[in-house]
Amino acid sequence: MPLDIKRIVKIPDYTQNFLNALKFAPDRNVLNTPIEDLRQDFAKSVGMFGRAHQDVFYVEDFYVESSKHKNPIKTRFYLPASDAKKIIIYLHGGGWCRGSIDTYDTHVRDMANRTGMAVLSVEYGLAPENPFPAGMYDAVDVYLWVKNTFQKENDFLSVFLMGDSGGGNIAAASICYLVDNQHPIPDAYVGIYPSFDFSLSQKSYETYGTGYGLTKDMTRMYVDYYVVDAKHKKNYLASPMLYPHLNKFPTTYMLTAQLDPLADEQAEFCAKLKNEGVDAVQNVVPGVVHPFMLFGKIFPEVPGCIDWIKESLLKK
Repeated sequence: MPLDIKRIVKIPDYTQNFLNALKFAPDRNVLNTPIEDLRQDFAKSVGMFGRAHQDVFYVEDFYVESSKHKNPIKTRFYLPASDAKKIIIYLHGGGWCRGSIDTYDTHVRDMANRTGMAVLSVEYGLAPENPFPAGMYDAVDVYLWVKNTFQKENDFLSVFLMGDSGGGNIAAASICYLVDNQHPIPDAYVGIYPSFDFSLSQKSYETYGTGYGLTKDMTRMYVDYYVVDAKHKKNYLASPMLYPHLNKFPTTYMLTAQLDPLADEQAEFCAKLKNEGVDAVQNVVPGVVHPFMLFGKIFPEVPGCIDWIKESLLKK
């Protein structure tokens, strides 16, 4: 069922202060900002408000051969301890057009250390230079490389696919592609406030579509960067909500920011999975906005949310 978005919730002071700060930020209309400036602004925000940099036991960059283009796909491998036996393939957010493994380095270090699991962060191709479905193909190539390299040698007993925001969309779409092509699917899918439906028709887009950071108009802009041909918005590899074989999905863990325009589609996606007999668990974090997990200096919920992910994945 959709979230009860009408219930009265007191917005924490730190969330309200964050939203107030956005109002008084340097005057720049995001909808008219060049893509390179958007990318720089995003990286600066994550660097400014993210949690402190952490050392990780072992970190190394790997390059994975692409099945679709000549340039290899850059990845960054984080091993928190020599005996880690589970690996998370992480697809960063940023509206399909921003973000990188460097932007997410501190966040992924935190994820690796706090979960005790290895993490492989993926530098998939960004839109508009690499429109749909380029990012998904990169994600699939890296996933299959992990299955054929690390897991084949029994280095890791479990492989999870995780992503936040646009990366969570690509992760879900990758699972659809894996099912269609009869590849093994991950042991679990973790979606951190992802997008599933490019119709942008859910009620939460009206309730939280202005005044809560990410707006409906911004979301539409990011979708248009990613999906150049409008007809592809109804392709289930772009909008996984439309996938006809959701019963084939792995166990799913969904982390939702309550004050997020995307909140209802996450609830709807989980409900569809449950109706198909898939184990789907949604954790709605009250009083936070999209993308709070990147802003650990502001939102004290971040460590507890990573702990919830850890506890969930330890069951698999």
